[in-house]
Amino acid sequence: MSDNNNNQLAPHEAAELHEIISGSVLNFKKLQDTLPMVKDQELKNFVQESLSATKIELDEMQNFVSSLEQ
Repeated sequence: MSDNNNNQLAPHEAAELHEIISGSVLNFKKLQDTLPMVKDQELKNFVQESLSATKIELDEMQNFVSSLEQ
């Protein structure tokens, strides 16, 4: 975080956060697209758990970004 303002990201931090969010969104979409094709129930459960975890991570990142805008 920037030394001048704790509610603002440094440019390199914003770029890294953007990369992390983009990767998580891509991962979420791929898992969503793959789920209907999965026939094995154990694997389907794993994919569903991964989807849930990824959604939670995305929500937390969105809350973090929102807190910076306040």
